[in-house]
Amino acid sequence: MAFLVTARKYRPQLFSEVVGQEHIVKTLVNAIRSNRIAHAYLFCGPRGIGKTTTARLFAKAVNCPDVREAEPCNTCDTCLQISEGRHIDVLEIDGASNRGVGEIRNLREGVRYVPTSAKNKVYIIDEVHMLTPEAFNALLKTLEEPPSHVIFILATTEPHKLPPTIMSRCQRFDFRRMRVDEIVSQLKHIAKQDGIHVEEDALVTIARKADGSMRDAQSIFDQVVSFSEEGVTSVAVRDVLHLVDREYFFRLTNLIKEKDTRGGFTFVEDVVSSGYDIQEFLIGVEEHLRNLFVARSTGETRLIETGEQERERYKEEAHNFPESDLLRLLNIVSNAKQSVRFSSQQRIVFEIAVMKMIKMTSTVELHDLINKLGSSPDAPSADSSRSGSGNETVSPGLFNQVSEPGKSNYASRKTVSRPAPVSMRGDSEPVLGSIAERWTQFAKNVQSEKRTLGLNLGLCTPVTVKGENINIACNDEFCMQQLSQEYELIRKQFQEYFGINLVPRFHVAQGTLPGAPTSSSDPPHPIVKTIIDELDAELLP
Repeated sequence: MAFLVTARKYRPQLFSEVVGQEHIVKTLVNAIRSNRIAHAYLFCGPRGIGKTTTARLFAKAVNCPDVREAEPCNTCDTCLQISEGRHIDVLEIDGASNRGVGEIRNLREGVRYVPTSAKNKVYIIDEVHMLTPEAFNALLKTLEEPPSHVIFILATTEPHKLPPTIMSRCQRFDFRRMRVDEIVSQLKHIAKQDGIHVEEDALVTIARKADGSMRDAQSIFDQVVSFSEEGVTSVAVRDVLHLVDREYFFRLTNLIKEKDTRGGFTFVEDVVSSGYDIQEFLIGVEEHLRNLFVARSTGETRLIETGEQERERYKEEAHNFPESDLLRLLNIVSNAKQSVRFSSQQRIVFEIAVMKMIKMTSTVELHDLINKLGSSPDAPSADSSRSGSGNETVSPGLFNQVSEPGKSNYASRKTVSRPAPVSMRGDSEPVLGSIAERWTQFAKNVQSEKRTLGLNLGLCTPVTVKGENINIACNDEFCMQQLSQEYELIRKQFQEYFGINLVPRFHVAQGTLPGAPTSSSDPPHPIVKTIIDELDAELLP
């Protein structure tokens, strides 16, 4: 016998053999059993998942003279002729090549004639979305009220292109993509029937490459079997499809974990010299990081489409990366994919992306950082970064300090020196000037007790003195709200530090103060900007 491809050799001949479409099979079987057969059906879904196969099964079941439990016998002349595509009363029409109004008019003429040997005349129109608008209009009336012996089955991969008037006249069935485990199970069954040695990891790779299409998976299976004398192995699948060895992805995440820049350049050289497409490689890296994120965030691996051995490896590797870091890595890869797509220097873009991932520092939650800043009295002030001195830096270790049991964090606080009192005699301008000159140091002194409070004060400016009040402008509403929560402490500190009885009054500045955000791209608050500047951090969207 001539060779028959797997997709045709193992095409389901019974409803019970259809894989992955149980919801559709159950509905059609029940309709046949109860004799509730509609005159028009619409089968929708991606390629290679059984739309045409199910249509043929349905045509056999409604015409088989020996149907049992809604299953065709597959032995009578009717079933055999339909299976071979030569039954005169079951017509399969390609909508792509018979898309004009003339072909549909011929169909309407043929609908009027009763079946020759079968009980029902079945029209299967594949890729029906390719019909012209005029052809759809010609089909409308016939589709709505066909003769009692006619059944229409329309199949399409793009149902959104069908006119609503056509869709409203059909019972719609949405076929779904096959799961990886369903494809693997079917390929195992085929391999067993044909006596072919297979590796499960190889079948998983084929199933993932098929992207939910059983027909695509069977075609790849045939190709690998022809290539390899040892059967379907992981090495054979990678060689035939030129797929990236997944060990490359684990190697990359190990380089990121070890911060190995030199190894990163060697890694890029290996990928490029192996002839892998960089765009495809980045897609694989993205999926790899996604699997790590799933394992890290859920603690499970059932959502990872791979072999059991590799699932366990993902579970172990996921503990090396926080969720926030994995999200940032995914963001870097996603941006690199877009850049590579339009770049004439793909290798350089790829190298930059790899270096970014390797040199990336750990993510810190902003609210945790601010809380830790508030409990660190020896941290440098926000004003030092703006004053231009450049002598103070923030060490990452500063935020990991733990107080000894029973010992206050403020035990080592230095005594704050206080300047001479501000004289209230004469004009208010000198008073305001004197306070303004000392305001930065005042904010630092408050900062020694309450970090965030001092930072906010450092971003304010004394503007006027009126009577017993001194008006102080804040950068924004948020800053003013933070200060108002500690107003009594500020007032006490102010009067003690300056030695005067002026009462501070805070308000939101009308203009832009120094250090305030100047565009929509700046951080939402000056404290955020200070933290970013001092820690050389990155603000995530």
